[in-house]
Amino acid sequence: MKTKKLLLTILLVSFFCSYTFGQDDQKISTVCLSVILPTNIDGLSESHLSKLESKIIEAVTNNGISATGLTQNFVIYPKFEIYNTRQTQGGMMSLTVLNCNLSLIIKQVNSNIIFSAYSKSMESSGYSKDEALNDAINKIDPSDPKIEAFIKKAKDKIVDYYKANCDLVIKKAETERIEKRYESSLSILLTIPEEATACYDKAQAVSKVVFKEYMIAFCNQHLLNARALAAAKEFDSALEELCLIDMNGTCAVGANKLLNSIAKEIDDDKKKYWKFLLQVHADEVSLERERIRARAMRSIAIAYLKSRPRNVNYITIIK
Repeated sequence: MKTKKLLLTILLVSFFCSYTFGQDDQKISTVCLSVILPTNIDGLSESHLSKLESKIIEAVTNNGISATGLTQNFVIYPKFEIYNTRQTQGGMMSLTVLNCNLSLIIKQVNSNIIFSAYSKSMESSGYSKDEALNDAINKIDPSDPKIEAFIKKAKDKIVDYYKANCDLVIKKAETERIEKRYESSLSILLTIPEEATACYDKAQAVSKVVFKEYMIAFCNQHLLNARALAAAKEFDSALEELCLIDMNGTCAVGANKLLNSIAKEIDDDKKKYWKFLLQVHADEVSLERERIRARAMRSIAIAYLKSRPRNVNYITIIK
């Protein structure tokens, strides 16, 4: 049972590059916004918030912007206010009538600059406040030309921002690289939109340097782990660490040397088993190396962005 479980684990590791980086991962090198909703808005339930979020995402994606939820620099979020509630008679039952206002803000978090704003007032009704709120949210039209203009204005400003501030953005990414925060550096570089053509091209060139350094650090760390495990006679675990390393890569000499020393400590059957797995891994990593490199960079950036907290103080900046 243990051998079968170990085999499954290592096969998954061995095919990691060809499988994970072969997927059509989220595209982040385009204008994209994090759709941020507060945990609560007075009067709105979790269900209402979910419907409101869906409306916002639909409006964003309808207008050629990626609503990935990944970038933390540019966000879109709502402020929903109920400024009047009254009861009216509707047949045999009274109706709850609400006067509401929806504001949408697109802002850059690190500068606190509002790039675009949209506001819509509406009257809604229902046999309960919950129904009246659903009616209000249903009246939000993602294809509203005013929403389209609001998003286009923000998109143009975001592209202009990267064109005007390219050197500052690249410098921030370089600072993160120097501090060995490679995932952060890649997340900055790979979220520069393609529409900012010159800056995008420059960022792509720098990202290759960052990724190379990242892979060296990655390789050295797993080699260090493998050496410690081998020293403790935990050879299977040490070989699992080696399976994460490109055996033709930056620390290939050290990895192969350790592999040869482990081979002297294990029996012939296990040696054949590990030799096979490591060869499969090496073959897959070498296959279409450039394709794998590009998708690997994107995967690292996406994983880093997804790990970031998504809390935004939306109240203080609305004017």
